Parts: sequence; C-alpha cells; structure tokens
Amino acid sequence: MEGDCTEISAGGLQTSILVDDERVAHYGVQVEGNDDRGKATSWIASEVDKEFAINVSVKSLPKSNAYGVLVYIDGLLVSSSFFCADSDKRSRIITGVRISQTEKRKFMFGALEFLEDDSNAEAASAKTLGQIGIVLQTSTKPETRRPPDAPDSFVVPSHEKVYEGSSKGMAHQVKYSEPREDRLASPKKLFNLKDPFTVAKHVIKYRPLAMLQANGIVARPLPPAIERTPEAPSSTQSPALPRRSRKGKPAEGQVKTEAEAEAADPEERIRKRRRELMAELAKLEEEEDRLRASKRMGRTIKQEIKHEPRGTTASGEVIDLTI
Repeated sequence: MEGDCTEISAGGLQTSILVDDERVAHYGVQVEGNDDRGKATSWIASEVDKEFAINVSVKSLPKSNAYGVLVYIDGLLVSSSFFCADSDKRSRIITGVRISQTEKRKFMFGALEFLEDDSNAEAASAKTLGQIGIVLQTSTKPETRRPPDAPDSFVVPSHEKVYEGSSKGMAHQVKYSEPREDRLASPKKLFNLKDPFTVAKHVIKYRPLAMLQANGIVARPLPPAIERTPEAPSSTQSPALPRRSRKGKPAEGQVKTEAEAEAADPEERIRKRRRELMAELAKLEEEEDRLRASKRMGRTIKQEIKHEPRGTTASGEVIDLTI
C-alpha cells in the first residue's frame, strides 16, 4: 500500500521502519523546522506478532561533529547509538534490545491488554504507548571512556495491562521476542557527548491499519468492480449486432478506448456503474407505477358496474325480444 513516503527526514536525521526487511509506508507526515534543526511526525500501520527494526542515518550531516541517536519505544529508552566524527559509518539498524553478551530480544508489535477494572488505571496508563521516538543529539566535544568489564544489559519490562478508558483508542503496544543468539563484539572504547544539544526529533505513531483508515489517515481501497452478466436475448428479439465501421468491421477502437479510460480512472468506473444502477432503478419504478395504475383502474371499473334487480314475470309468460 502506498503512503506519503517510506522515510521521514528532519534536522539532518533520516528514519525508516523495516518489517520483513522492507521499508513500511509513513502516512500523515508533518515536518517542522529546517535542515539544521527540526521535528517530524508520522503514522505507520502495525500488525500483531510482526517483528520490526528501526533504521537511522545521519549521512547528510557534517562529519566535523559527533552524533548520538536515542531511541524511545512506548516512552522507554531502548537504544543509544554513537556516530564518531569523520567516520564513514553513518547509519545503523536497531533490531531489538540486548539482554546479555550473547542474546538479544527483537522488537515486535503486540496486542494491548486491558484491565478488568480501573483499580490500577493510573499506574498502568502512565506510559507513552503507541509511539516510537528518535532523538538526535550532537556535540563538538565527545569524550571517550573504557568499557566496563560487564556491559550493561537491558531489562525487558513486564507489560502492565492498561485500563481501557485511558487507552485513547489504541490497540497495539511493542513487545519483545524470545531471546535470540547474538554475540556482542566487545568495544575497545565507549563515547559520551559532552554538552550535547538536540537537533532533531522524530515521532512515529503506530496503529492497526483499520484504525488508521477509520480516522481518515489512510485511504480505504476502492471497492472491486461489479461485472454484469449479459442477458440472453429473447426468442422474439434479435441479438444486438456490433456497430460496424465504414469498412464493415466492428468499431473496436472506440470500445478499447472506453475500457482503457475506465482502467485509468477507477472513479469513472464507479460513476458508470452508478448510472447503470440508477437507470435500472428508474425502469423498476416505472413498471411499479404501471402495475399500481392497472390495479386502481380495475377497482374503478368494478365500482361503475351496477347490478339491476331481477324482474319477475308471470308463470308461462313469454317475453318477445324481437324487433
């Protein structure tokens, strides 16, 4: 399905979401600011149990600065990436969270679970659900430090159920797959940004496709064309012959042109079908009026016929009807 684009860009940061190794469509894209500093928002369609990844790039930004990219999912910081100044590596694909030096858990969309009552509504609904946030920071003074002996591991949060009244029409949330083997190559050094400032923010809101269509964010697909079955000609009516050109051949050019016009313009096909249905409706209404008029006329004729009382004649009397 086509959308506004498959990548959003603002403040020198490019972001795309990958599902099955393909970029998904972004809808309702809005961009504020300029190339130096900006904010972008968009919508994507989510599907339960589908894994996804986040592709971030700073290829358009100057190499004189160092950059850090922070990724938030449902309000929780899940990743921080660092791009060194003068480095040729200017993009990164973030697939999930690391739970150990040898295992990761992939991002995936899941169904939102609801509480049966609102007893824990305040705590459960405090999260920022339904959105992926990417923040780009930069600094001209990056700092280096030695990595720890045991790198930090991400603690996967337990998914709290949400009170339905505070879900704001959402149906999905991000969950995490079962652990997958993914060995980490120990870095020789780590980096920090000293006195960083934010240059870009991207907010990607995910919802089920049907919900995006219901809210007018994604256009609904056009209904399929209804093919009419040609009526068989009656025994008293000769079949219609195709119109022939001056050389005696059917004028196929005109028929082909109309078919091509309908294929190129789906709305014209719908308008044509509507005209046909309106014509059929008019014929049915006309036939119904004739039937009603016929019934009314029958009742009128019966009322006009009056039955005269029978005359009585004497026994054996003969009535002469001759003139």
